[in-house]
Amino acid sequence: MRNLVRYVIVTAFVVSTATMARATDYWTPAEICARFAEQNAPARRDDGTVAVALGFTSPDATSQIADVARFLSTLQVSDFGSADYGGIREGELLRDIVQSDNTHEAVWVWSRYEELTGDPSYRPNIDAAWFYLAYHPAFGEEGGSGPDGYYRVYNCAWALRAEIEYRRATGDPTHLDYARTCARYVLDWPLDFAGSAISPLNAMVEAWAAGNLYEFAVDQDDAVLRDSAASVGSRVKSWVDAAPRGRLAIQMWAMSGGALFWGIVESHFRLHRDEARAWIAANAPHLPEHEAAGTWNNAHDAWCALGHWTAFRALASASHAESTRNLVEGLLAQDLDQDGGIPSSFGGLDVQDESWVSSYLACLGLDKRLPTLQLVASPHAMVVSRGGSLVVDVAALQWTTGPLFVMGATFGFDVDGSAVELNPLLGPLGFTLPARHARAGSLRIHVPARTPSGVYALLLRMSRADAAAHARLRIVVR
Repeated sequence: MRNLVRYVIVTAFVVSTATMARATDYWTPAEICARFAEQNAPARRDDGTVAVALGFTSPDATSQIADVARFLSTLQVSDFGSADYGGIREGELLRDIVQSDNTHEAVWVWSRYEELTGDPSYRPNIDAAWFYLAYHPAFGEEGGSGPDGYYRVYNCAWALRAEIEYRRATGDPTHLDYARTCARYVLDWPLDFAGSAISPLNAMVEAWAAGNLYEFAVDQDDAVLRDSAASVGSRVKSWVDAAPRGRLAIQMWAMSGGALFWGIVESHFRLHRDEARAWIAANAPHLPEHEAAGTWNNAHDAWCALGHWTAFRALASASHAESTRNLVEGLLAQDLDQDGGIPSSFGGLDVQDESWVSSYLACLGLDKRLPTLQLVASPHAMVVSRGGSLVVDVAALQWTTGPLFVMGATFGFDVDGSAVELNPLLGPLGFTLPARHARAGSLRIHVPARTPSGVYALLLRMSRADAAAHARLRIVVR
């Protein structure tokens, strides 16, 4: 594994609330540039931290998402007479700041909780949040529109994500027109990452918007919108490709390079799948690991976790699975009072938990730990000749606290569902997965010479007594 647990927990740390950073509040471009220079100065680790081993308080990601949902409910404005009724406060010590991004994120968390559990307990909270957003929409947030209007685009991306999840959980299309307006806003107001002083942030926001826009287009079966989302992602990819090592490792404002990586993969490469594996394999090593220095590094780690998870899914990479695990565990370990909330910066106090970064933990980290047993397959090619062979990288990952014995086998089916003669992958193959561990290997599938030409679906299945995981590949035999 390429990443060891390298986290630290603060044993003695004092912060003045008068100087505490204001969560994901809007920053002007000048403020962003000043803070970016400060964050990227040589780091000094003289804050009395010590290294410790980390572990989950619970192996159940659903229960941890439930903890975040409960925490967010404590930060919702409940006074119906307030202009901010239904909105989500920035944090425990930042109760006077209420923003749309926090509120969209909370809608996502509460909706995801309902989808996972079937429990509609947070429906009144969600209704109040939508009430707030009707008067404080994403496209009306501060910062204005234009080439550096990153904050509105960022909010619109979260609006898309929240509305999709809400509709998926509840079946209620009431806010679909709002999502469509947010999608239109993203396309109408492209950000500048060619000559802007905040080009890195604009690119990260556009990447986040592109991935969510593409998902919304798929959800709506809108081919035109899908192509437009991919075009946004292509523009970000061109910017990253000019200097991938530095740009994928960047941290600015509340975002980091993992957002770039995820957004490109989830937009541009969903239309250019044949090119995806080579680009991802070449650029995934540039993704940063734990960021110990700077402001809002917990937020940066959450985006890093999303980036590594994306690489794990695309490459069947055990090392990126381990990186995801380590980053998520590092964030979870900072919920020292176990209230479901975490601070925005590494080593923050229990009373400094904030809504937006806790939602990051749920959406960008904890949600990627579902289900507990995962199987990923990444073929080296999409086309194989009759009589030839296809190399497939396979990774299995489990998040439970005890070891699992897993049996794996491979089955091939043609387009009408009939079984075809494709040899099993070394299988059936049995092996044991240690707790919270990933295992990967490269397997070779021989395609008999008499196999008819065509498009085939290849199903990989791993199972145990109480769970099963599947991975499906589409391959062309010529």
